[in-house]
Formats: sequence, C-alpha cells, structure tokens
Amino acid sequence: MTTTDFRPTTADQITAAGTLLALLHAHSALPTATIQLQYLRMPDTRDFLWGLEVALHNGLDHFEQWRHALGIDPAAVDHHTAVHGTLAWLTATTPHSGIPLKLTGFYHQPEPTTLSADTSEEPATDSCHFCGESKPDVTVQEDPFALELNNESWSIPICDDCLQLRCDEI
Repeated sequence: MTTTDFRPTTADQITAAGTLLALLHAHSALPTATIQLQYLRMPDTRDFLWGLEVALHNGLDHFEQWRHALGIDPAAVDHHTAVHGTLAWLTATTPHSGIPLKLTGFYHQPEPTTLSADTSEEPATDSCHFCGESKPDVTVQEDPFALELNNESWSIPICDDCLQLRCDEI
C-alpha cells in the first residue's frame, strides 16, 4: 500500500487568483470588499477547491450590490445571527468561473421589539438603517424581511428605496 503525500502549493491557487482578477476587472464599480483565497466546498458537490471569500462590512446595501452583480438568487442567501448581541450576517456560496465563491455581508440588526396595537408609521429620528442615508422618506417601520424569515418584528428607520428592496427579496 502506498500513500500519496499531498502538499498543496501556491500553484493550486492560480485559478482562484485569476478569477479574482477577472472579477475585479469586470465589476470595478462595486464597493470595496475584503477578499481572500480560501479552500471552499463547491456548492452541490463534495469537492473542495481554492475559491474566493468576499466579505462586506459596511452594510447590506453593499452585499446586495455584489449579490446582484454575481447573479446570486436571493433564495440562495442564508441568514445567520450571533448567539449574543446584534451581529448578523448573510451568506451565499455559488460557483463562479469554475471555483466556489462565498459572499458574506455583516451587519448589526436592531434589538427585536414587540409591536404595539398602533403600527402606524412614526417619523424618523435617524438615517436609514440599511443605506445609512438621511432622506426625507425615512420612517420607522416594521422590517418585512425579518418578519418573513425570522418571524420577528423589528421596528427600524428605513427609507422607501430600501423598504422596496427588502420587500422584493421576500
């Protein structure tokens, strides 16, 4: 019986590195992300390959821009939350140019609140929770995405554009 001594080298990462360069060139207007070469499982297989891990830390709008540019179906996105605190993240792993690409968007979610009998919109006192902009149309509303996916009610300041995006994702 013989055993093969598998010792990975940087040559094994060339395909992922080339895909990274092509991705950055093709989508140069996307928001800056932290990108690493990682050994990832190719979706729908048992194979592990060198791929790309793209992490976004500046809000869900950046995650959505990347998700849309990469053609990732919203149904393929998984939602995760930390056991304690308000840290949450969205992930999706997809094949891209023959390698696995894992997209992750981190954000802080508001503390869950209990809705009162009066669910009318309140005037906003803050900027939009998702895009961070102070717009005249920002109001405190129930987040439809959180209600549909987590069965939780979150009252958050949100603008009409982000509210529409959240509704479209359900």
